[in-house]
Amino acid sequence: MRKGILGVAIMLIVVACGSGDTGGGADQTADPAAPARTADPAAPAQSDAGGGAASGGSVVNPQPPGQGVMSVAGLEYTFTEPGGVACAISDGEFSFSFRQGDNEVTIGGGGFYTGGYGWGGGITLIVANPEGEPGPVHYTIPLPDIDESALAFDGSSMSYSGPVVKRVPGGAQEGEDAGSGTVSVTCP
Repeated sequence: MRKGILGVAIMLIVVACGSGDTGGGADQTADPAAPARTADPAAPAQSDAGGGAASGGSVVNPQPPGQGVMSVAGLEYTFTEPGGVACAISDGEFSFSFRQGDNEVTIGGGGFYTGGYGWGGGITLIVANPEGEPGPVHYTIPLPDIDESALAFDGSSMSYSGPVVKRVPGGAQEGEDAGSGTVSVTCP
């Protein structure tokens, strides 16, 4: 358990620090007309046998090994370059980080399930130079605040589908509602 907590703490530090790079744009695509992918409500719910962690059913938008993707606010970021935290998904805990270029866009997440208390940890996407607004912009998913059924696990893959909070420079510390988002990661 300590190893998982330490991994989450390190991941959050790596993601929060970023590179401070102000050059170059992010590889991003926005297609609001694209159909949203959601978990199949008819799919059987899965249980994380090792830690008793709840799962929302099938993994949404499963990725190839060693890749991740996040969609939020009409933007989609695909990641193939690993970040500073090793990707690991197992019963009741996960950690991952990915980056684009010289940290123009980074994503990191870490979570652990504590039976009876739910999930601890979080997932954060940082866009250093967002188009049309000052950066960096942080899109966050605080796991203690989520409905546990928003997470799904299958072997070395996991996904989250649900509310995302957006934090902008000079904005309210609690952030603003960014709508629904999806994160999907598969470890190598």
